[in-house]
Amino acid sequence: MTTIKVVAEAPVRQPDPEMATLFHALSEPTRLEILTHLGSGEHRVRDLVEHLGLAQSTVSKHLACLRDCGLVAVRPQGRSSWFFLAAP
Repeated sequence: MTTIKVVAEAPVRQPDPEMATLFHALSEPTRLEILTHLGSGEHRVRDLVEHLGLAQSTVSKHLACLRDCGLVAVRPQGRSSWFFLAAP
């Protein structure tokens, strides 16, 4: 006689949308470079454009992505915006 063993399967977890957003943000080398540079302190978009050698619009889009997932925050000062790591 053959005995069949029934094993309960673990419930399938749905991916966390916030985690997916975070991994998306970290998957781009330019965004990682921005995060690394912000590790040295606050910088304006203009400073990051100079450092990275990219167009202002490109840097702004990367910063928006990093802000959306909570990695970067911004502090307005006069006509400038200073970006920094949200949680150093």
